[in-house]
Amino acid sequence: TTEPMAQVDLAFRAAGVVTSLHVVQGRPLEPGDAVSAGAVLAQLRATEYEARVHSAEAQLADAQAARASATAQVREALAAATQANADLKRAEALYKAEAMTRTELDSVRARAESTQARLTAARTNVEGFDARIRAANAAWEESRVPLGDTTLTAPFPGVVVARHVDRGSSVAAGTIAYTLADLRQMKVSFGVPDVALRRFPVGSTIRVNVDALPGERYSGPVIGVAPSADPASMR
Repeated sequence: TTEPMAQVDLAFRAAGVVTSLHVVQGRPLEPGDAVSAGAVLAQLRATEYEARVHSAEAQLADAQAARASATAQVREALAAATQANADLKRAEALYKAEAMTRTELDSVRARAESTQARLTAARTNVEGFDARIRAANAAWEESRVPLGDTTLTAPFPGVVVARHVDRGSSVAAGTIAYTLADLRQMKVSFGVPDVALRRFPVGSTIRVNVDALPGERYSGPVIGVAPSADPASMR
């Protein structure tokens, strides 16, 4: 038997409605048609997935804007805390020089502690927005995956073996759309008597004739030997 070295079923990874199929000479692909690597074989309606991406982008933008505002608050709180600490140092010096009462010093100290607490809260707020941005970014990246999955492309240049969908078909994730064969390399399976196995070691090169192509001769390496005999040949 002669078969392609690679033959794969190409399935949608997203659910939706098929809006377009690859067209050859004015018609959708049919068995026997050749396609190039990367060719768009089918497209699903992407409206719903695009909406999810836009929603995720908006949430990410909101989180980034909120963080920018929180960062500005940190700068303001830092300036206030710096000034309050400087005022506290001056007040402590004046108190030591008996130029300020204990009540006035306590008031300056309380103001410094208040501005420091405000600074800590502002920094914590920024950290919270950082976590929100990471979550929003992850959601955005996740939303882009199914959008990309609305396009089904050929992984290699090959020949269509079967097409299983039509334009307008409603498909679920995992629905097979095409079966594609890579005919650049072929695999030939054949049986030999057990006494002749030594003539076909793995890696050795043999020549093959194909009935469908009389006069043509092909060669290739032996890539494997079945570990057991074919029961049908032992009868």
